[in-house]
Amino acid sequence: MGNQVVSLKIGAPLAKRPLPAISPKRQARIWLIQDFYLGGMKIKEIAAYFHISRRQVHKDLKDVRRLNQALVQDFDSDAVLGREVVFLEQLRRKAMREHSLASQEAVRLGALRLAAEISSRLICLFQSSGLMKEVPQRMQLEAVNPFTDPSFRQRFTDLMLEARRGGVEIKGL
Repeated sequence: MGNQVVSLKIGAPLAKRPLPAISPKRQARIWLIQDFYLGGMKIKEIAAYFHISRRQVHKDLKDVRRLNQALVQDFDSDAVLGREVVFLEQLRRKAMREHSLASQEAVRLGALRLAAEISSRLICLFQSSGLMKEVPQRMQLEAVNPFTDPSFRQRFTDLMLEARRGGVEIKGL
């Protein structure tokens, strides 16, 4: 693609302006210019590095904003959220498998803590995306329950729920 002149209306929002045809070679340079600029290089230094004018560096920095906006327009948040949930679920399953296969208590505890942390991140992801309004109390308590014996786990959960009903602030929950 050659250099194409696109008339832009002054004052029009960047998202409304047509995206100029940019060659792959120039796009690569634009992304590098953005990286260098965000990394702290001065316009003059970037121009000298690429052997272009300072005016061209400014133009490329404007075009990188428009390229970023074009990328964001096609962003599928549902697909990204779905991939993240699947990834975290796989990690949690692997941590729980590690917990069940481990022979040393320290390894078992570490795997269980990892699974609880991943569950917590999943809950945060669900809440921040609006998929879950509030976390059920039992789920929160089960994630931080340090006991492996079923009777102790139940007594711990009952005590925590009683404390919560009584208005006692529980750190970390």
